[in-house]
Amino acid sequence: MVVAWNPTDKGSTVGLLTGNLSATGILQTRNVKSTDPKTNGRWYCEIKMDGANFTLVGIAPSNANMNANIASTTGFCCYYANGNKIIEGANTAYGASYTTSDIIGIFVDFEDKQITFYKNGISQGVAWSGFSHMNDFVIVTTSGTISNNTNVTANFGAKPFLYAPVESSLPSNVFSYDGSQQLSRVDKSLVQDGEGYKAYVKGKEHMPSVNLIPVMTSDTAPAPYASSASSSYGGYTAFNAFNRVFNGTSRWIANTVPPVWCKISLDAPKKAFSYQLATGEFSQAITSWILQGSNDNNAWTDLDTVTNHTLPIESYEEFKINVPNEYQHYRIYATATLNNGLASLSGFTLLTEDVPATPDMWKTVSTVTPTQQRFKDDGMDSLNVLNRKVTTLAPKAMLDKSETLLGEEGQVFAYSIDLKKYLDIRSIRVEVK
Repeated sequence: MVVAWNPTDKGSTVGLLTGNLSATGILQTRNVKSTDPKTNGRWYCEIKMDGANFTLVGIAPSNANMNANIASTTGFCCYYANGNKIIEGANTAYGASYTTSDIIGIFVDFEDKQITFYKNGISQGVAWSGFSHMNDFVIVTTSGTISNNTNVTANFGAKPFLYAPVESSLPSNVFSYDGSQQLSRVDKSLVQDGEGYKAYVKGKEHMPSVNLIPVMTSDTAPAPYASSASSSYGGYTAFNAFNRVFNGTSRWIANTVPPVWCKISLDAPKKAFSYQLATGEFSQAITSWILQGSNDNNAWTDLDTVTNHTLPIESYEEFKINVPNEYQHYRIYATATLNNGLASLSGFTLLTEDVPATPDMWKTVSTVTPTQQRFKDDGMDSLNVLNRKVTTLAPKAMLDKSETLLGEEGQVFAYSIDLKKYLDIRSIRVEVK
């Protein structure tokens, strides 16, 4: 995964360079934070001081406000250029001071809840421990003043670290912040029960499909995207099919009867899982067509064929691509229209896959003693999921019933608990109040 300073959530004065790894213009109320928030694991990165008079580097929650003074934010912990540390607003002595050209290493152990800073490879000791109240963190850089800019360059793992900690000094399962470098041995675990050997798999949020084609404002903008057609009638050029405007007049119209085509060229080969079409006028409705893909803009592969189907006017209809693949050029090759008239399109999209949400779950990875490779591929990096604490569920109101139970008037209630979520549950207590 490519990790950098977050270009969409940064202080208003902050400028980003060199692939969003160098940050300039950092002030006390104009901060910068990394992408890819972490919720578990052990991570290391290095921050080079390009100008460090009042710099603070460390961690903060992912929702920290980048246009405010975040030093007192819950979950904030930073190493100050004067050698102090600031933890949730408390400024105390810590380690050596640092200045321009120094490299500050940040090791966050989110399993055992500890953070250690390094100056040019020398550990300054554990700066903070026991921060179990934090749900996630990102790497942040801020300043101790509103009048002097701080400039830094981050290495989240894309390059070899200049001062990677000695492996023997680290616990297991330490990786570069971007996950590309393994800095210590990897321990993997599986849990055995009556069904086999299991690993706890974290669920994923729903990822809705998105349009691979940006809003086109002309046949060549935004570059390097480009739209074109076999022919166009007057000013009804190809980009009108990709501008996402339904106003009765915005559409591509071919200048000849089918076969004709309308094409979009993307910035790089990309995989579309479905596409949407809309016609601009009933008399110009395409009724038969082929969606085609190409990577050389010459040889075309048929991806979907539709015959004798009338498209809706200025509203999208979606069609599935049965065998998706990566192509840079896509086109609709129209072979027939209503009454053999001119073809038109008012809308043409290419959609990524719609990935449904998945729940957290225990997954059986083997029913026999796992091999070493199976442990490496499917084992868990941490057993923290087995840590349990007493949990009080929300009170459940009883439902009044008019029936008589066991000869006496009473009340009936029910509450469902998904026991599969609590593999190691020991007891359940019910209180009736």
